[in-house]
Amino acid sequence: MSLVLVLLGLYLAIGFGFALVFTVFMVPRIDEASARGSLAFRVVIVPGAAALWPLLLVRAIAGRTRGA
Repeated sequence: MSLVLVLLGLYLAIGFGFALVFTVFMVPRIDEASARGSLAFRVVIVPGAAALWPLLLVRAIAGRTRGA
């Protein structure tokens, strides 16, 4: 059981690190409407970005290459 908790903690730690970078730098590249979002909006999306970080990472990479 402790291995599951360690892996969950690692997933969430990576997720929150990614979420902070995502909300500051990657949101404007993915969605123009979200780029104009307020600080409160960005704070609200941090937990979801932390939970869904693998999907958002793929989307951010695809969005970056698509726009270039």
